Amino acid sequence: MKKCEQEYKRVRPLMGSFFSVQLHGIHQEADPSLEAVISRAFRLAEEFQDIFSVHSRASNLNEINAADIGEAVFVKKELFFLLQLALTLWRSSGASFNPFCGEEISLELHPFEFQEIEDRYLLRKHIPVQIDLSGIAKGHIVDRVVEFLKRELPHASGIVNAGGDLKFFNTLKRCTTLRLGSSHNPIVRNVVSTAECVASSSPSIAEQVEHSSTHYYLPLRENLTVNHTAVVMSHCCCLADSLTKVALFGTKEAVAACAEEFHSQIYIFSPAGALVESYGEP
Repeated sequence: MKKCEQEYKRVRPLMGSFFSVQLHGIHQEADPSLEAVISRAFRLAEEFQDIFSVHSRASNLNEINAADIGEAVFVKKELFFLLQLALTLWRSSGASFNPFCGEEISLELHPFEFQEIEDRYLLRKHIPVQIDLSGIAKGHIVDRVVEFLKRELPHASGIVNAGGDLKFFNTLKRCTTLRLGSSHNPIVRNVVSTAECVASSSPSIAEQVEHSSTHYYLPLRENLTVNHTAVVMSHCCCLADSLTKVALFGTKEAVAACAEEFHSQIYIFSPAGALVESYGEP
């Protein structure tokens, strides 16, 4: 008799939300190391959180925040490249993606100097800035965990989800559920994603400001309210995560430019669940 394929799902609290790993197309009997692999995936996510967290004094990110201008700080490779991407997004979005704790910094300035010396990475601040990568780190961690799972379980398919920032892998069936509207008037909609990654700002900006690990320092775009929802579909989760902020805080011109530059689709839904704006081609 042919054994039925099983689904495995494990969930843990992480990064101010719930982090889940869901796998399909595997047999536990054929792979007794499955639980160990999933445990290692969660440990990997925790290790990255320890690097990127603005809430932990011991994080590599806060070593940079505590450094004086011109002081060399050794930076872990993951943080080095994530900071470079954050700066690119900051410039491309006209600062509507803001990794500087809401400080208004001229786009003409160069806040950091990056150096790569053999296998070591150095950073020096040119101006006294504080960095918060909460608007991109969660998506980046999802990307890295998916890379790990694809390497360790090449025949499995599934989803890694960090509080609504999710990535599909090894599957063409990309069905997910969007939660639109407010917590008082939630709207659930099932959709098929056109990309591997989906990120959403739901249930509402107001709740995220109060409870989430992500801090919003900028005012919403003029025609949007706290109960509008931004949804982004992209090829990597760190872009999907960060572009939800651009969608809500950037000008329409900035949103359109970022959708094109980063090959992503950006959608904004009204509090009633109606699609009111869309940018980018699938």
